[in-house]
Order: sequence, then structure tokens, then C-alpha cells
Amino acid sequence: MNSVTRLAARYAGATVAAGLLVFALALLLGGGAPPPPPPGLSGAGRIPAWIGDVTTFAARLAGVVAVGLGTFVARPFGRDDLSRPASAAAAGWAALSVLQLGLLAWELDGQAGVFATPVGKALVAQAILAAVAAAGWTVAAEAPGRSLAWPAAAAALLPVVLAGHPRTAAHQWVAGVSVSVHVVAAAVWVGGLVALAWVALTGDGWHALASRYSNVALACAAAVGASGVVAAIGRIDLGDLLTSRYGAIVALKVVALAGLVGAGWLQRRHIIGRGAAVWRGFVALAALELITMTITFALAVALSRTPPPS
Repeated sequence: MNSVTRLAARYAGATVAAGLLVFALALLLGGGAPPPPPPGLSGAGRIPAWIGDVTTFAARLAGVVAVGLGTFVARPFGRDDLSRPASAAAAGWAALSVLQLGLLAWELDGQAGVFATPVGKALVAQAILAAVAAAGWTVAAEAPGRSLAWPAAAAALLPVVLAGHPRTAAHQWVAGVSVSVHVVAAAVWVGGLVALAWVALTGDGWHALASRYSNVALACAAAVGASGVVAAIGRIDLGDLLTSRYGAIVALKVVALAGLVGAGWLQRRHIIGRGAAVWRGFVALAALELITMTITFALAVALSRTPPPS
């Protein structure tokens, strides 16, 4: 392992640790943490519930990385050298999905069949689709199975998300579409930046890739913002942003997204436009963006566990 790989691994570990800390705090302060048992009953079910929540966050990150790497494997980017890490990320995602199923069965502890619950069915779909994506990225670029990989990875982001808040929204169809757009666009935006930062650190051709990705990122940022507004309107009133825990998490997400848009503008205007020689500046700003993005994803996953104001 060379020095660049070691540095990237340490940074990735620190970033995930920061995201987990924010995730746990958001669950505790927002009211989405596994509740304590009633007096006189065992609290053993909280252990798999907490582990399951953490595993959900890890699975979401693996899915984002897989989708982002796979975006650059597909046309018009055509970076086939990223197909192997994309496959590895998707395989890890599938494995985490299976682990989530086991933890859900442990949490239910005979109260219901895990495959009879909406979340259980969603996890099965997520695991299968992630496995299809992993297999697709292992075959040759000209093989028919390669074309299935990215759509399968993007689709795998949706079952667990759609099994959550959209099912209880007043307008389920609108909520489902807005959340789907929000999640997929965010994955392409965040995962694409992960892939681009990795290319800038370990290989060449990052600048041409960044110039193409910049337009994709701009479109994704706009889609994330618009779909987020639609989804939030269906869940809370404007006054709830300041008076409820759910609204506080939404407000923090808005602030983080605004910061990311500002950082993206700096990249587009002042770094990418100066040519390939400024890759260190790109990587430094991308590192800050990725920390913020990880925290934003932590807030998003916590939000999906947090009850909206009644």
C-alpha cells in the first residue's frame, strides 16, 4: 500500500467516523433512536436495533460509492478502470443488506416473520439488485450484462427508502417520486465526487473527467434541492423548522446543502477552470466537500428514522 492509498484510507476512516457520530447524535436528539423498553421488559431488542441503524448508514454509503463509481464506468465517461472498485462497493453493499436482514430478524425476535415486513422485503430487493450490479461490473465492457449494472445499483437505492416515510405521507405518489429523485441524484453527486477524488489522487485524466462531471453535479444539486423541498413540504410546515426536532434536522440538511453548492461553485469557477496542474487544490476542497456530504447523508438517514411532527 503506497502513501497515497494509506492517506486516502485514513481520510475515509475519519470521514465515516464523523458521519457515524453525527448519525448517532441526530438519532438521539431527534427522537429517532430505538426507544427504551416499557418498565419490566428486557431492553435486549435495542442492541440489534442500534446495530441495524449503523449498518443501514454503512450500507447507504456503500451504495452511494457504488453508484458514483459506476457513473464514471458508464458512457459518456467510459472509465473502465473503475469497474473493479465499483463491483467491490456493490458486493459490500449486498453483504451489508444481508447483515441488515439478520439484524432485523434478531430485533423482531419471533414477533413477525422478517420477510413479511415491508422493510424485510425491501432489504431482499436491495441485496438482489446490489448483487446484480456487482456481477455486471465484473464482466467485460462489451458484455450485455454490463449495461444492467448501473440501473440495478440506482434501483437498489430505492426499496428501503420507499418503505419508510413515503408510505405514511398524505400524497404517497408525490412523496415516493420526490424521495426517489432526491436519493438517486444525491448518490450520483456524492459518489461521483468520491470517484473523481480517487482518480485525481491515483491516476491521470482527472481534469477532463472533472469538466464533464461538473455539469452532472450541477444538475444533481438542482434535483436534490428541488426534490428535497417537495418532500419536506409533504411532511412539515414552515414553522416546524424551528419548533420541532424533525424540522431541526431538515434545517441542518439545508445548511449543509447550501455549503456544498457553494463549494461546488468554487471548484467549477476557480479550480477546474485553471487546468490539470491544480489537482492538489481540487483534492483539498473535495476532501472538505466529502466530509460535509457524509454528514449530510448521516442527517438524511437519521431523518428517515425520525418521526415527523404530528
